[in-house]
Amino acid sequence: MDTGFQISADILALMPGGGGKIPTVAQIAAGMPPFVAQGASPGCYAALVAAIIAALPAGASFPTKSESSGQVNVTSGAGAGTKGAWVQMIAAIANPGLGMSVNISRAGAGYGLFDIGFGAAGNEVAQFVNIGFGSAANASTVMPILCSIPAGTRISMRLSDNTGGVTWICVYSQFE
Repeated sequence: MDTGFQISADILALMPGGGGKIPTVAQIAAGMPPFVAQGASPGCYAALVAAIIAALPAGASFPTKSESSGQVNVTSGAGAGTKGAWVQMIAAIANPGLGMSVNISRAGAGYGLFDIGFGAAGNEVAQFVNIGFGSAANASTVMPILCSIPAGTRISMRLSDNTGGVTWICVYSQFE
């Protein structure tokens, strides 16, 4: 069963042996290249970044700009495991993005799933779905996502959690 997920062609072009999918944890354990995988350790993410750095052409530089939403309150749906409404994180990004990170926290402990969507209000299209997060009380989860984001894109987020009706503090950041 293929449980890898799609990644952008821009990033794929930099990944030797990626084959269009990021390997799953089981594939990595079986000897696949150690790129980031759903549920994988932070070392896998570091390996992906190292592979991208190694594949960059001579003289290439890293992004020096970023955009951030600042703190945005995102509330889960009324019941446990129910997604809340889409909440705008950024109205329109100024420059094309190479990746993003989402920081999620709240005063109490909890866990859940979040989606990142692109598109106009009321017409959001989920681009990244059911990304798991968990947080101890007064701690946060940071989720990096490597992807290509066109300039002018509106970024939104929705989430569900283990209790329902809880407001989480979320921060979206983009790397350009």
